[in-house]
Amino acid sequence: MPYSETDRRAVTHLIPRSSFLPFVASVFQEALPGGNRFLVYGTDVVPDLAYGVSAELIPSSDADVDSVVEQMAGSDVAVVHNLSTFSAQVLARLPDSTLRVWSGFGGDYYGSRLDPMAGLLGRATARRERRRDRLVDRVLRAHSTWYVDSLARRAAAATDVFSAPVPTDLAVFRRRFRGFRGSYRQLNYASVEDTYATAPDRVTGEDILVGNSATAENNHLEVFARLRQLDLGARRIIAPLSYGDPSYADDVVTAGTEIFGDRFSALRDYLPLAEYNRIVAGAGVVVMGHRRQQALGNVARAVWQGAHVYLDERSPILSYFREIGLPAGTLEELSHTGLPAAPAGDRELDETRAVARAIWGREVVVENIRELLRDAAIDV
Repeated sequence: MPYSETDRRAVTHLIPRSSFLPFVASVFQEALPGGNRFLVYGTDVVPDLAYGVSAELIPSSDADVDSVVEQMAGSDVAVVHNLSTFSAQVLARLPDSTLRVWSGFGGDYYGSRLDPMAGLLGRATARRERRRDRLVDRVLRAHSTWYVDSLARRAAAATDVFSAPVPTDLAVFRRRFRGFRGSYRQLNYASVEDTYATAPDRVTGEDILVGNSATAENNHLEVFARLRQLDLGARRIIAPLSYGDPSYADDVVTAGTEIFGDRFSALRDYLPLAEYNRIVAGAGVVVMGHRRQQALGNVARAVWQGAHVYLDERSPILSYFREIGLPAGTLEELSHTGLPAAPAGDRELDETRAVARAIWGREVVVENIRELLRDAAIDV
């Protein structure tokens, strides 16, 4: 039964500009028709959402916190997506009568009090980051990080429910924010039907995809050092670098070209999704150097297509995949065994897809939302 438009909105979402917004709106609307309100910041373009869901653009300065708290305080559930300094202040001030949800993307709960990159960079990448910083820049960044961390800690202490792309990140969150006393619910930003099972449906080539963005957490330099020791044959190295830090992207291109020559291909421009998917499907091997949860969509889509995936040993995606039975190797294993000769076979692929459907099938994703809503005594 649709939620009555005359009642207060059961769920109010606070979300920055994000490519995930249309998907989030669609699955929450399916779980609770008419019961969702989306407050969107960081953009002046009104998102075009399907399923009859509308989005409201809001300003996001410190002076706007009180107004947003007032708008969200009357809801049964308040979901803050991808915590920012602005949304942290809102979350920390919401009343106990509202179920307060921190739905993290990954970058919003890693790092330390003084360093957002703590524990996330390999040696070569860390040296690269230090070389480009002046001492005064490091001091200012540490002070800024301390301030941001203080806001996040207050938000975590007020959070009733935490969600992450993979549940293995709950342990990361608890270590990072000792004041968190809430529980965990699984919310998702992708599904098999909407995200992974789109064309092309199988791996079409044997190139190697490295990383997902122009950010230091990808540890491109460390991955390149491993790949240069392998027999690559005629394989190309493909590095998506269309978003992130342009200067970091420049350094990755320089290093990639120096090591691999014309076999290195950087994707610097934003591409239509269909074209991007076509290029990425040509990679029968996907190598990710992240030490934190990042690029889950790329990795999940890769195993769905039959690609071989290799992750850093510290990646929470690796431990989660092994827990649920999805195939993934480590960077160390790649160095010892070399590159696989062919994509996954039909039997292995069928088994992989069965696991993926059980975790990320759209019906499962929507039911996860309903579980959250039942926590707030909403009848769904």
